Amino acid sequence: MSKIREIAMRQWHQYKTVKILKKQVKKYIECSEKITDEKTKIDRADYVLAVAVHSVEKGLGYKNIKKGFGEEKAKRICKLMENYINNGYPQNLFGFKEAYALMVSYIKYKNSVGENITEIEKKFEEIKKKCSDEMQSNDYKVGGIVYKKDDIQCKNPDEIIAFKKKCHSIRNYAKEDVREEDIIDAINLANMYPSACNRQPVSCYYTLNKEDIAKVDKIVPGNVPIRGTTPNYLVVTSKMSHFSTDEYNQWYINGGIYLGYLREALCIKNIGNCIYQWKFNEDESQIREIYDIPENEVIIAFVGIGYYDEESYCIAAQRKGN
Repeated sequence: MSKIREIAMRQWHQYKTVKILKKQVKKYIECSEKITDEKTKIDRADYVLAVAVHSVEKGLGYKNIKKGFGEEKAKRICKLMENYINNGYPQNLFGFKEAYALMVSYIKYKNSVGENITEIEKKFEEIKKKCSDEMQSNDYKVGGIVYKKDDIQCKNPDEIIAFKKKCHSIRNYAKEDVREEDIIDAINLANMYPSACNRQPVSCYYTLNKEDIAKVDKIVPGNVPIRGTTPNYLVVTSKMSHFSTDEYNQWYINGGIYLGYLREALCIKNIGNCIYQWKFNEDESQIREIYDIPENEVIIAFVGIGYYDEESYCIAAQRKGN
C-alpha cells in the first residue's frame, strides 16, 4: 500500500469513527439529559430510583451499621417516589417496587435498633396511601441478608469446572425449533447476572416468527457460511437511560457481563449457542422493528441458538489459562 493511500485510509476510518461517536453521543444525551420521549422519561425515573435504593441497601448489607445510617438518603428516596407517583408513572416497574420494599425494610431495621425516624416514617405513610393495593403485597427482596459460609461455598468445583469446559461456540444444530419455554427458562436464569448498582439495564429479545427469524439470519454479521441453518436468535440490548454522564459506554460492560451469564444459562438448558457481535455502523432499523427495540436501548450482540446435533463441529480455540 502506498503512503498516500495509507494516509487516506487512516483519515477515512477516523472520519467514520467520529461520525458514529457524534451520532451515539447525541442519542445518549436524548436518553439521559434532554429527554422528550415519554417512555424514556419513565425508564430514567426508574433508573434513578434503583440507584438511590442501592446506596441504602448496600449499607443494610454491611456487618457493622453506624447509628444514623442512611437517613438523608431515605428522605431522598421518599422524595423521588413522591415525584414518580405525581408524574403518574407505572408503579409495577422494578425501580419503584424496589424503593417501596427498601423503605419497608429500612424502617423495620431502624425500629429494631431503637432509632427514631418519625419524619421518614410519616412521609412514607403518605406515599403508601398513594400506592396501588398491589404494592401492599410487594415481596421484593431488599436490605441485608446473612449467609453462612457453608451456604455459599462451592461444594462441587470439579463439576462446575467440567461444565464450563463443555461450553463451546456451536454453529451447527439439530433441525428443530427451540421451544419457547426453554428460551424463557434460560433468560430467567441469565437474569441473575450482576449489574452496576443493581440497575439491571439489559433486555433479551426473541421472536418465534419464522419469517422474521429468516430476516435476522440475513442481517447478523459473522454467520455468512452457515446462513439458513440457525434455528433462532436472541438479541441482547442495554438501556442508555440507566447510566449517568460519567458512565458513558458503561452499557456495553453491563451487556457483556449479561452475555456471559446468558451463554452458560443456555448451556445448562442444553441449547447450543454462538455469540455474534454487532457493529456500530450497521443499519439497525429492521432489527429494531422486528423486535420492537426502543431507541433508548443499544444493541449489544446477537446469540444464535439451537439444540445440539448428534455431532457438533467446533474450532479448537485455545483459551488463556488452558
